[in-house]
Amino acid sequence: MATLNLSRTERLLIAANSDNKGFIKRYSGLILNVIQKQPTVAKVKNVKCFRISVYEKYISKRLGIPIGARKNKKIEIPNRILKSEVNIIRYLRGLYEAEGSFCVHKATSTYKFLFF
Repeated sequence: MATLNLSRTERLLIAANSDNKGFIKRYSGLILNVIQKQPTVAKVKNVKCFRISVYEKYISKRLGIPIGARKNKKIEIPNRILKSEVNIIRYLRGLYEAEGSFCVHKATSTYKFLFF
């Protein structure tokens, strides 16, 4: 699971489990391709976490992601994503990786698909 945060300092920050080397490599490459800047990848002390970050003025506007806490914000999916089935699948995969959870309780045959 990963989290995505845009702070008021115009920094894109992605935190991820350090066991998932493929995730770290994939998202570092995406940042380089999209933003044209080499992201900083740093291990967090005493926990299984890596942080991938990049600073850029107006990055939130460029990516269409609001700054600050998402708690009370309405976030819309950009039309360029909705126009393509491939992009919708990619969007849902990213959303699930960042905010999703799938639980199975065999005793009751209960399956839960959640977003936080």
